[in-house]
Amino acid sequence: MTYDLRTHQTEAISQIRKSMADGNKRVVLKAPCGFGKTLVSVDIIKSALSKNKKVLFIVDSIQLIDQTSDVFDRHEISHGIIQADHWRSRPFEDVQIASAQTLKNRKLPDVDLVIWDEGHIQHSFIIKLITEIWNAIPVITLSATPFAKNMGKIHHDLVCVETTRSLINKGYLSDFVSYGCSIDLEGVKTTAGEYNQKQLGEKVNKPKIVGDIVTTWLRLGQNRQTVCFAVNVAHSEAIADEFRANGIKAEHMDAYTDVFDRQEIFKKHESGEIKILVNCGITTKGWDSPNTTCMILARPTKSLMLYHQMCGRVLRVSDNGDEAIILDHGNNIQRLGFPDDDTTNELCTGEKQEKNAKKKDEIEKEIAAPKPCIMCQFLFNGLKCPQCGNQYFKTPNIIALEGELKKLEAKEKTPADKRNAQWSKEEKQSFYSSALSYAKDHGYKEGWAAMKYKDYLGVWPNAFEKVSSEITDKFKSFITANNIRYAKSQEKKKGTIVDNDNGFHSKPREGYIYSENRRTDGQLQIRIEKNGEFKGWAKQTPEMLLHIGVTV
Repeated sequence: MTYDLRTHQTEAISQIRKSMADGNKRVVLKAPCGFGKTLVSVDIIKSALSKNKKVLFIVDSIQLIDQTSDVFDRHEISHGIIQADHWRSRPFEDVQIASAQTLKNRKLPDVDLVIWDEGHIQHSFIIKLITEIWNAIPVITLSATPFAKNMGKIHHDLVCVETTRSLINKGYLSDFVSYGCSIDLEGVKTTAGEYNQKQLGEKVNKPKIVGDIVTTWLRLGQNRQTVCFAVNVAHSEAIADEFRANGIKAEHMDAYTDVFDRQEIFKKHESGEIKILVNCGITTKGWDSPNTTCMILARPTKSLMLYHQMCGRVLRVSDNGDEAIILDHGNNIQRLGFPDDDTTNELCTGEKQEKNAKKKDEIEKEIAAPKPCIMCQFLFNGLKCPQCGNQYFKTPNIIALEGELKKLEAKEKTPADKRNAQWSKEEKQSFYSSALSYAKDHGYKEGWAAMKYKDYLGVWPNAFEKVSSEITDKFKSFITANNIRYAKSQEKKKGTIVDNDNGFHSKPREGYIYSENRRTDGQLQIRIEKNGEFKGWAKQTPEMLLHIGVTV
């Protein structure tokens, strides 16, 4: 089978090779849903085979082995599978496919290259394997969500050439429309960074909430092929039962569903015989169904990785080109952001400063979360409601009943957000190093440099080294503009600048109130107010002095 690599796939391969040529043995490729990481793997494997190299491809679970094998067959890559009693056990092949679980209990093959799929799922044996036993062997780790703790300690570099939004803009992924609501999770504890699944299941698996899921789908789902993510088996079964009770064909599956029954359900759903596929932990990764263009998030989560993996299931471009529909009954979008929001391009090393930075990011994410307009309750981000036009309002805490989903709108990116997304790792380090040099030259603390970095790029520089360097022109331009703004603000405080459209007042004007004011040094000032709001300081002309009763 012949294939043509897309530009971003070619660029990814080029950057991986460059990184390894620079001495990085273990490199992560951040490949969002729709990136085509399988085709990238195929090209890398064929290149390795042409050099008589042996390759091991590691998948996350046994269920993904045959799926990967089918892809390799289509691209005419001869391979074996390391799995007990598998018909394709061929230890003599130069390419082997194995699950993380199987490798732990088998004799390890001789390999020259390891490709680890879904590497954000941290299997302790695989980590030990690539860092100790095979520490000299190059490893390429593939993940759409490389946010797991300590990935930066295991790997040496991260390659990222596209984002979810850029793939949507280029037509490689479907755009989406999302609807969300709040949900009462009071009393549900957090265990290991995620909601306690037992308590969460008890909270959401109630007749009214389950019924809301079905009625909402009937209202907003447009009768599309739909996948639904539930909290646990009982919750999943209850949702499927409720759909069937309303005359909608639905099936449930979980980890205990027989593999042959599972394949049959997938086939029926793909053909349209089954409309709703409800599951618990089965389709979050490794499952592609372009015909499925509606998703129900009935599972609240705190995991950014799990959230992005679930959303990725409906962002494949469908034959009819429709936008995907996301029905969020778990308040996930308001908690974690939109599926196309920019995510970090730095691997987590687990250091204390990153933990602190995470708390700050969570606070910023919470502040930027979609909130309802106080006039029409439409959910959006920004200063103007796109539904009713209301402006400059204070956003209260969200008050919504379960199931009352409202459309969510993304906030407009700030200039700092755009710079952070567009700049390379080297540019960011250079800017931070310039800030450190400037701080040192002027007697400022390192925290000043970090604050200036955040002012310009919107995030803290926790992933970068505290190393000074020659101050760049880019930083000089930034700090010059920053100093000018600061000087003007100081002048305004001293009364030399008036913050209103009419400039300095040299004589009384209608609608304004003028009063005498004395600074701490006794100097006279003429205070300007309008509608109870301070506007600035007037000129001390004879007419103004007479107006406030001061003898000229």
